[in-house]
Amino acid sequence: MLVKRWKSAVLAVVIALGTGVLTHGATLDEILGHVEKRCATMKDMSCTMTMEMKMMNHAVSAKGEMRVVVPNQYCVDLVMKTGGEQPPMKMKMVSDGRVMYQEMKTGDKVIVNKIDMEASGMNDAGMAGGGLGMGGGMGNFNQDPGQMVAGMRKFMDLAVMDDETLEGGQKAWVIEGKFKPGYYRMMEAQGGGQQNVELLKSQMGGMRIFVSQKDEYVERMEFLANDAEQTKTGVIELKNLKFNQNPAADLFKYTPVEGVAVNDMTETMRKQMEAVKKAMEAPEEAEAPAAPAGVLKAGVPGPAFQAKTLDGKTIDLAEMRGKPVLLFFWATYQKASVAQLVTVNKLAADQKGAIEVVALSIDDAGAMDEVRKVVKEKGITLDVALGEAAVLDAYWITEIPSYVLLDADGKVVGSESKPKDLTELLKMVNEITKK
Repeated sequence: MLVKRWKSAVLAVVIALGTGVLTHGATLDEILGHVEKRCATMKDMSCTMTMEMKMMNHAVSAKGEMRVVVPNQYCVDLVMKTGGEQPPMKMKMVSDGRVMYQEMKTGDKVIVNKIDMEASGMNDAGMAGGGLGMGGGMGNFNQDPGQMVAGMRKFMDLAVMDDETLEGGQKAWVIEGKFKPGYYRMMEAQGGGQQNVELLKSQMGGMRIFVSQKDEYVERMEFLANDAEQTKTGVIELKNLKFNQNPAADLFKYTPVEGVAVNDMTETMRKQMEAVKKAMEAPEEAEAPAAPAGVLKAGVPGPAFQAKTLDGKTIDLAEMRGKPVLLFFWATYQKASVAQLVTVNKLAADQKGAIEVVALSIDDAGAMDEVRKVVKEKGITLDVALGEAAVLDAYWITEIPSYVLLDADGKVVGSESKPKDLTELLKMVNEITKK
């Protein structure tokens, strides 16, 4: 489910930008001003899209054709491949402006979903900025260019970078954008959940957009991880761009596959759009949701849980009473958390059994081989287990790295999300173990 959500997030960004793309200008305001001017003359667009992504330890590639008629008709045909032995998936998304269909075919299995765009609120002009979001797995692509500019300004911190030369020798203007907290609140409102949004947040913290100076249109997009190095997590390229070709109307008509039930997702999308609208209207400086009363406060008992370690041992928090316990939350794809995992491992060794330490990975359940690889390479001797969603919710873990320190009676001593270092943790551990 998680992988499907971020695939949808990527596609939503691609198609949304596909009809409201940045053009050139000396300053950011001039660049964004060109969006409306360029789109004012654009009636339709077509291109070949290729994608190579590696997010959350899943490699995905896609190639296909995309055709758009402004404001809300589109047809996307893609062949998507994932790592491993899974067969490729053929995906088609078609909208005639009134009803949108999504067809997914893997081998002999076919799934078809549909949404009434008007009834769901997808055609609401006020929701156009939501094209930067996940689209509930099916897309939210109202393409009003003015709204797209407003959405980008609201959800991204934008800056003009140095020009670059694209493959083939074309010069490109470059704009870099970092997603604001409100963007992730919007995605969570669409049903992503705190755990899923945090995983996506770590892997897609921003974008680098390359605009061909020849076509004055986007040709390449790079997705950036939310780390100090801004690690590139994927690339999407739009080639063979053509504008105002007046495509045939039947291109945007869809006939459901005979014998396949069509899932009507209209009501589900309507509820998601209502939640998204509230998130979009919230002040940008609004704080993230506060932890529920009693969770993580000093002196409150830590919620009980059980977890399986990499070697198959069952960890039961209730059975650890009598010693302080440190819970450390990390993931293989988050470099800062891996670095701090090494520090926590050393801390445990220095304590010589005076404290129990459990490292809970929030990687996807299918990425345990990668978890084992990191544990082996870094020489981790701690108990390492998979942090199930229920544990993350109970301890209000929305960011990584994070830790929670419990005393010998199982009560919270202190906790911290995304610490720059573990100085405070070391002080608390030394105090609680009297070292």
